[in-house]
Amino acid sequence: MWLPHLQKCQELFNNTVATLPQKKSIVVLGSAHLHEIPLHLLLANFEQITLVDIVHPLKHHWLAKRNPR
Repeated sequence: MWLPHLQKCQELFNNTVATLPQKKSIVVLGSAHLHEIPLHLLLANFEQITLVDIVHPLKHHWLAKRNPR
């Protein structure tokens, strides 16, 4: 049940990003564990990425330190 949800979210993200005139920055509110929109999709599509949530997993802190965007 979870996999179809994730696939639909990623498909919606990719379709929406394809229609954007510019892909300079994105702010993800409630980013949490980034299940619905994995970090690799954000990195492949935007110059600047801002993740907003109360708590982020340690894994995301490590990834952010390795990638200046």
